[in-house]
Amino acid sequence: MPTDDERREVAAKIRNEANRRKDDLGYDPDYSPFAALAVMSIGFHSFPRYEDLLHLADLIEPEERTCRMVDNGVELCCSECDRRHGYDDEPQFCMGCGAKVVS
Repeated sequence: MPTDDERREVAAKIRNEANRRKDDLGYDPDYSPFAALAVMSIGFHSFPRYEDLLHLADLIEPEERTCRMVDNGVELCCSECDRRHGYDDEPQFCMGCGAKVVS
């Protein structure tokens, strides 16, 4: 069983390779994450698209989504989804989008 550190290292290497070869890999604006699973089932012959590598890395170790609580003078609002939170609410994660709240 791989450790968390090993998973993170492999995910980082996959993302780095995807970014390094981004211009050489096919790009599809209508990309579906399920395409990576189809590529894996073919036997890893090649990754035809940039998104395949990134999605595979996210399956191993998802990049953490973060947001900030913005004070609009009346309440706190999520910087990503605009979900409203009361001043007495100090969420660790946004109730709207699920992103981790950072300062």
